[in-house]
Amino acid sequence: MERKSKSVYRFFAVGLAALFVCTSLITDSAYASRRRPPAARHHHHRTYIRPLLPLGFALLAFAGMEYYYHRGIYYKKLPNGYIVTKPPLGAVVVRLPHGYITFRAGGGEYYYYNSVYYNRVPSGYIVAEPPYKTSTSDSINRYQPVLPATEQVKVTAPMLNVRSGPGMNHSITFQIPHGTIMEIHGSSPEWFFVKLPSGEFGWIMKKFTVSEPVPAEG
Repeated sequence: MERKSKSVYRFFAVGLAALFVCTSLITDSAYASRRRPPAARHHHHRTYIRPLLPLGFALLAFAGMEYYYHRGIYYKKLPNGYIVTKPPLGAVVVRLPHGYITFRAGGGEYYYYNSVYYNRVPSGYIVAEPPYKTSTSDSINRYQPVLPATEQVKVTAPMLNVRSGPGMNHSITFQIPHGTIMEIHGSSPEWFFVKLPSGEFGWIMKKFTVSEPVPAEG
């Protein structure tokens, strides 16, 4: 009977000690987690910095600077990695990724991908200025297309946004009301490059317009 009591006491003592150790570990872990910031915070400031370049990149040396190009994205080297940057005007790449847009404006053909405009050259595609001004201080009304407008469109939406480029990622430069008639001076698959009644230029979505006949001269 005495041996049985001792065994029960030992079992109870061991269980109590194990419970105390587990409680201490859980408390320490919770305390440490409160002191240590979440892992996501460590990556917050590294969103646009890569420690390594993607495989298959091309080195571009232009105006004494080195740029790295990969599938429509340009990088510059930093002490702690590589950061996405805007390409310099005049830089040439051999090819563009699938999904680029081709359109005509001002009598010339343009290629557009990832907010960058290109012209075709024998060696590939050269980074070009947009075919219109985008600065608010120097408005795009100075742009004069070479070819005359051959078609007009009328706005069917209650209010239509005019953007600085052919894509929803471009900034809104103007808003024009229902019934406004504009000349077409260029196009891409889903967008028109139009002349506004104010004489300025911008991009609008085709699906919010209908064709309007051009008045006959004379």
